[in-house]
Amino acid sequence: MAPPNNFRTISIFPKLEDIHLNELPFLRANKTKGKYDCLDTYLDIQFRLLREDYMQPLRQGIYEYRGCIQNGISVKILRNNRIYQTVQIMQPVCPAQGINHVIQFDNSQFGAINWASSKRLLYGSLVCLSVDNFDTVHYATITKRDVNGLREGTLEVHLENIEDGVLANHGNQSFVMAETSAYFEAYRYVLQGLQEIKGTMPMTRYIIDCEIEIKPPSYLLCLGSPHYNFSPLMKDTNNIVEYPVLNTHRWPKACELGLDNSQYNALQTAITKEFSIIQGPPETGKTFVGLKITELLLKNSEFWKTKTEASPLLVVCYTNHALDQFLEGIAKVCDLNGIIRIGGRCKKC
Repeated sequence: MAPPNNFRTISIFPKLEDIHLNELPFLRANKTKGKYDCLDTYLDIQFRLLREDYMQPLRQGIYEYRGCIQNGISVKILRNNRIYQTVQIMQPVCPAQGINHVIQFDNSQFGAINWASSKRLLYGSLVCLSVDNFDTVHYATITKRDVNGLREGTLEVHLENIEDGVLANHGNQSFVMAETSAYFEAYRYVLQGLQEIKGTMPMTRYIIDCEIEIKPPSYLLCLGSPHYNFSPLMKDTNNIVEYPVLNTHRWPKACELGLDNSQYNALQTAITKEFSIIQGPPETGKTFVGLKITELLLKNSEFWKTKTEASPLLVVCYTNHALDQFLEGIAKVCDLNGIIRIGGRCKKC
């Protein structure tokens, strides 16, 4: 079915009709066989699925809350939302990014919570404020999380649609605040990025058209299969040892590089193909092979770096711990001044 609207015009933040949805949202499944019709079809499918992934827990939690209120049942624990009572919007604060507001909530029921380690009210989380049991909703994102403030029941937020009159109409009233269990910050900028992709996208040959013949990297084809210096990976030599990179039959043997056969195949694929996936169970050497790939690329960076544009290596990890573990390995073969780490809970190398 054709989508009912353009996904690029859909609000990333929930709308009231998203919360009080009386029918199934328009969603299409990812394709498991065959290619996508076009780039926009692929982006539309990913955007709607990802948006619904964070929207559904919020919708379900508010639905459960409203049911409890209508049936006179005390609201204690909801599966998908956390509820905060007697919330008031206090004074504005003016950081460099714009105008935020301090809010006060009743923390009498949260005395046992260790706010320093709690996953509640994290920076970037989405909270929903309502004065009428969520017949109407106002949205805010948490902009400052101070542990001492949380113990006192205070928090700094950014009201996302302040033009909707939340301060003029309800400034002195008490709100009920719902916090969704889905971490909004993890969705927000990915959704925004999907909306901004237009015309073309890297690797469409494989992601959209589902081609199974993987080409070598263009920087290698343009140079006619240069010789890579393999000396950083060689176990028993410090001399410069060069091999034609695209002719894998002439590569040093797996044992000479300190790899088993599966790791050796993974290294060859990653170096000689422009698109590759290395997967395996824990403790099979994925990080180890990833570091070998990175070390070989860094040693031969003159073949893929350009003189006119920055050509960084981008490493994305699922957890901060995994990222630090990888960076510790890279730091042994790379100048620390050449590493930029983005993320929380940084562990010094």
